[in-house]
Amino acid sequence: MFAEAPTGIGKTVSTLFPFAKSFATGKSDKIFYLTAKNSGKTMAFETSRTLQKQGLKAIPIQITAKEKICFCPGKACNPDECPFAKGYYTKIKDIVFNAFDKYEYYSLKNIIEIASRNAICPFELSLDLSIISDIVICDYNYFFDPMVYLKRYFADGDDNYLVLVDEAHNLVERGRGMYSAQINYFLFKQVERSLKGIDHKKIKNAMKRINKIFDVFQDFSDGNTILDEMPKTALNAIQAFLLAAKDVNQHHHSFVTDEFKDLEFELNRFLRLYEYYSGNFKLYLTKNGPVSIKINLFCVDPSVHLASTLDLVKSKVLFSATLSPTDFYIKSLGGTLNDPLLMLPSPFPKENLKLLVAPTISVKYKKREETYEKVASYIRAVVQSKVGNYFIYFPSYDYLDRIYPLLIDNNYDLFVQEKDMDDTQKEQFLSNFIDKPLKTTVGLCIVGGTFGEGIDLVSERLIGVVVVGVGIPQICFERDLIKDYYNSIEESGYNFAYTYPGMNRIMQAVGRVIRSENDRGVALLIDDRYLHSNYRELFKSEWSDYEVVTSTSDIEQVLKNFWDNNK
Repeated sequence: MFAEAPTGIGKTVSTLFPFAKSFATGKSDKIFYLTAKNSGKTMAFETSRTLQKQGLKAIPIQITAKEKICFCPGKACNPDECPFAKGYYTKIKDIVFNAFDKYEYYSLKNIIEIASRNAICPFELSLDLSIISDIVICDYNYFFDPMVYLKRYFADGDDNYLVLVDEAHNLVERGRGMYSAQINYFLFKQVERSLKGIDHKKIKNAMKRINKIFDVFQDFSDGNTILDEMPKTALNAIQAFLLAAKDVNQHHHSFVTDEFKDLEFELNRFLRLYEYYSGNFKLYLTKNGPVSIKINLFCVDPSVHLASTLDLVKSKVLFSATLSPTDFYIKSLGGTLNDPLLMLPSPFPKENLKLLVAPTISVKYKKREETYEKVASYIRAVVQSKVGNYFIYFPSYDYLDRIYPLLIDNNYDLFVQEKDMDDTQKEQFLSNFIDKPLKTTVGLCIVGGTFGEGIDLVSERLIGVVVVGVGIPQICFERDLIKDYYNSIEESGYNFAYTYPGMNRIMQAVGRVIRSENDRGVALLIDDRYLHSNYRELFKSEWSDYEVVTSTSDIEQVLKNFWDNNK
């Protein structure tokens, strides 16, 4: 089943509750709640705890990524390098039994507490505790990724498992990533240098064979070149390397560098995923000089793989606040148009959101240099209409950097989304946006970025957003491969590759404003394309009352009237 339901109306509890009730029938063994964001995991876990407090006899567990929970980061996962791997399998049975007696749920804190007390790996412990848990809350990859999925559950399929896929619109791009792989020649050369002194004929022979493959590619011109297939000799050479690498890992520890581990993982992933190679993949070479060569296995359309994985379980519900256009998402997520579809309109009054469209500015890439001054004046008109908190979404960091000097103003505080922010930095950024502020606070963000969805700033923690551009992904070789593929199967290639993913980002950004029936807020969309018919047709039903503005004075007057009526 597919479901689109507005943010703020309780999708998490509305999906978990009936699935949890199914335990009483004896026909359901376990629920997997899959989500792409930490905020989604936290919400699902807290909801499970709420159900427990209301009488549900079921154990929830939240699985955290290995790199975030590891006690020995950088160490290999074996007893020789990691002390928390020593004796794991002789201890684990008693530890799990004791945990079952003592704990009603397995939060991150509880898992770390148990692992620390018993000096064992917290990540492996969480996987073993999931066996005795009833509600497993984890990232998409533990179900969908063919390299890291929980084989103990899904290797053969089980009719009694139930799966909930939260924020399912994210699964399209995540699915592409899970079935794509790359071999990096530069990384290979780094490893080759680090293995110079090793006394190991098999690994050296395998390296020579791989080198011969890349020697062939030296004659290719720079840029991207489509390949028909990987030569059998290349696949055999990779296999030979991986077999030899096992022995190096066991008996030549001093040569097992981080680069060696990365190359081993990269080659293993490529070889495994190449087994799926078919018409929904593209194989291509990227060359930018004699050493900068990459062999790319790119999954253009992951739908067939997502569908086959979802077919392993008894029941699955894929839901999001933005699954429009539904035909696009149902097809891209492996569904069929015969699958049940639930489309819930927003229960919040339309008049709570004032949506403005500014169609006199074109933010197309070639025209951006002309837009900074005018866009900055429009942004200032919005944020000065009422004291409060605002997010401004830009199409790229380059655009943000160029317009930033024009937005500096003593009347409000500016905070900027940085690249690659960790969880602590994200929390610090959001902490600047307090309820009922005495001075306006403005966050400059990237559309489709970490603050474009999955954050919940209720009440007056956010009263307005401005979106610059239409959110389309950057035009690039892989996006054009997606476009060409869908054109070849008689779909609208440009829409599938660019328009629909971009519009989803816009819907998510605007969706940050109204989070409850008491929220009031404004949104300004800046780009002439919003009044083109193909974009207007994608507007959600609650956006039908948008108002066109063509100047800063328009914005000031419309927003003055809106806020005066909402005192």
